[in-house]
Amino acid sequence: MRWALVLACALASCGDDHAGPDGGSGGADAPPADGPGSDARPDDAPSGGDAAGDASTSEGGPPRAIFCETQWPLETTTAAGQPTEMLYVRTRVAGVTPARGLDPALQVEVGFGPAAEPPTSAAWSWQAASYNGLCAGCPGDQDEFMGTLTPPAPGEMLWAGRVRYAGSAPTYCDRADGGRAGSADGFSADTAPRLHVAPPGGLRAVSLNMRCLVDNWDARLPIVADGIAAVDPDFVGLQEVCQGQGRDNLTELAAALGSRTGRSYQTLRAITHLSWNNQYMEGIAVVTPHTIAENQVVALPPGLFPRKLILARIVSPQGPVVFATTHLDNLSARAAEAQTVATALTAFTAPTEAALLAGDFNETPSGGPVHTTLESAGLIDLWPALRPGEPGYSFASSGPTARIDYLWLLPNSAGFAPADIALILSQPLGGVYGSDHLGLRGQVSR
Repeated sequence: MRWALVLACALASCGDDHAGPDGGSGGADAPPADGPGSDARPDDAPSGGDAAGDASTSEGGPPRAIFCETQWPLETTTAAGQPTEMLYVRTRVAGVTPARGLDPALQVEVGFGPAAEPPTSAAWSWQAASYNGLCAGCPGDQDEFMGTLTPPAPGEMLWAGRVRYAGSAPTYCDRADGGRAGSADGFSADTAPRLHVAPPGGLRAVSLNMRCLVDNWDARLPIVADGIAAVDPDFVGLQEVCQGQGRDNLTELAAALGSRTGRSYQTLRAITHLSWNNQYMEGIAVVTPHTIAENQVVALPPGLFPRKLILARIVSPQGPVVFATTHLDNLSARAAEAQTVATALTAFTAPTEAALLAGDFNETPSGGPVHTTLESAGLIDLWPALRPGEPGYSFASSGPTARIDYLWLLPNSAGFAPADIALILSQPLGGVYGSDHLGLRGQVSR
């Protein structure tokens, strides 16, 4: 009989092609079976009582105890008008589960609403969830359901689960990980998973090698500032940022951008080495008009010169986004440096956050291990994603023959995808180029 039920479930397409590594519990970004939420219901969680909920049987018999919990994700981000990643809820109904999704009297929904309003209020919206037949990590007495939500407006929200059986009053779910009790102690905004809803739209980024302070910086500065200001980027990644002999092209560029856009800019700098006959302290930098909530500088394996990676968690109009920049070695250390970049970037970035990586990688797509290493880590090279077949040469500016400057996207579950990519600063002014590299401007959107 059990095999007949399994076969019936398979024929009814009970499973989900997007199930996580354990066959369920949250899709691509779900925790492993022993991760957060896999044993989210405490062993001593009550299976009945007022908090857990009671449901009459479909035959009108005595009520059945209901327990439920929000399984995954514990926090997620989407944009207004865009669906969330898959949301997972588990439920236990005494004498019913595991029903294998075959009991039509068992109804499970996912919903969202403001923290200031209870889930019973009209401020919350609900959508039916479907049975996840591939939840290998589910406790033996529970079923797992999954669904998405599409919030229409930006804001800080909560999401929750709602369970009914045979017309019972609903039982509302919050988290049961880390000693929390799910529906067993009622619903609380403090223990509900978070849903950040960003405004619709995209994020713009620029990458540029600044060529230090040489080659008539006074003539190049307005060209660079005008080119970047025309993009009005959310993030700028700079390489060969220099200070010395009373000049600093990072602070001078930030000031010039401010005068053109009317915005204030925050900057992060990492000095790597002395350059140009020890005249200048050279490094990399991040520039943004938004708040930098957290940052980290990572030293890369040494090559001809010391190299570093800057990581910044930036509070953008689309929510927190990680932006990073680097400048890899021009000789032989790039393989190890690329691996360090990939490891540090994925470790710094939360599963619900997207990351953008900008830089001069000193290697063409077919020239070595950099491209393979970063793609293997899940990053998307914006240029071929959006302009397949076009070379995208960025160096040297006066007659480019190589693509060594890149913008990469690590989408994670944040819902971003490549939207636009182009070269900037490609035309000289009075015979002067902004740099010996062309710049890149890119956009990612949900």
